[in-house]
Amino acid sequence: MTNTYMVKLAWQNNHARFGKIISFVVSPKRNTYANVYGYDMSKKYDEVFCLPANSPQALSIISRLSGVGGSKWMPPTYGDIVEIEFDLDDFYEEYCYQDTYEREVAFHTHLSCF
Repeated sequence: MTNTYMVKLAWQNNHARFGKIISFVVSPKRNTYANVYGYDMSKKYDEVFCLPANSPQALSIISRLSGVGGSKWMPPTYGDIVEIEFDLDDFYEEYCYQDTYEREVAFHTHLSCF
């Protein structure tokens, strides 16, 4: 099942188990009003997708973002939307409580990481 998301930010790190990965904080496209689909800018629906740092999909997404440090990226300018599609069948999903969000957050790790 493919879903559309808006990228809010991304960062690269060395994961103890998966090696170099790029994590994307995204907001899912959802029904925001009657018959209207859009994105919620709050943290209420944020999810995290993790892909190998050298994967074509991760590199393609990063190329559309602007660097804000050695290993962090955000959309080019405020108001710019970077939309992406992820096929959820390609990801392992788990929920972890995050203090920053004060809720369980969905973490999707690409199956090629395992």
